[in-house]
Amino acid sequence: MPSQKEALDAAMKAHGAWKTHLAMAIGSGQASFDPATVRRDDACAFGQWLHGEPSLRADAAFAEVRDLHARFHKAAAGVLTLALAGNKDQARQAMGKEGEFDRSSSDLMRSLIRWQGRL
Repeated sequence: MPSQKEALDAAMKAHGAWKTHLAMAIGSGQASFDPATVRRDDACAFGQWLHGEPSLRADAAFAEVRDLHARFHKAAAGVLTLALAGNKDQARQAMGKEGEFDRSSSDLMRSLIRWQGRL
């Protein structure tokens, strides 16, 4: 099991890369990711760590990060679904500054940084 710092570092890198993954899916209309799997917040390594480490539940940041992480995955799956259906404009809007993906990604990153700063 990774340390908390290692898990948070990896989560920030992996979840930060989703903007690129989604932009590529919007551009091509294709992806190697399935929206149903992306929607699951326990399918990525960080989600498995969050759901599988009972000692984390005592940490004050845990509930907030868990909820924001789930929201992030739903937003990413929503953009991916639009992209794969050929709805490029809607997908771009969902990723844009006022879109749910951008908001959920920003909220998750801020929460991860706060959590990491307390370690």
